[in-house]
Amino acid sequence: MARTRDLAARLRVKPASATGALRALERQGLINYQPYEPVTLTKAGRRAAKSLATRHHALARFFTDVLEIKGKEATDVACRMEHFVPDRIIQRFVKFVEFTERCPRCRTRWTSENRFECSGTDACGHCENCSHRTRG
Repeated sequence: MARTRDLAARLRVKPASATGALRALERQGLINYQPYEPVTLTKAGRRAAKSLATRHHALARFFTDVLEIKGKEATDVACRMEHFVPDRIIQRFVKFVEFTERCPRCRTRWTSENRFECSGTDACGHCENCSHRTRG
């Protein structure tokens, strides 16, 4: 539950701009909105909010965990991208981050040479750029 004035303040917009956005969300069936009343999400709105949060989290994790982009920059870029990147691409981000977290020996990292490299302690046998891979 939120009030229009609180949303406007949080988003740093004028209350009239917040009202226009809320009316658009109501027309899409995502919120319950009446002037001067608290705004609540509909079932569809909760699903959309959960999806958007998942997308944001996946992108932010990719930027911080894989590309090693820190803090506010990673969050800001994720906020801009989460609305435009198709679901199938977001799922690839998620799978890639999960892979790098799951492989016990192959810890992929972004190098100062602008490439991915295995930073594990042993050759994993899967990573083309594994720094521990036996060349032969």
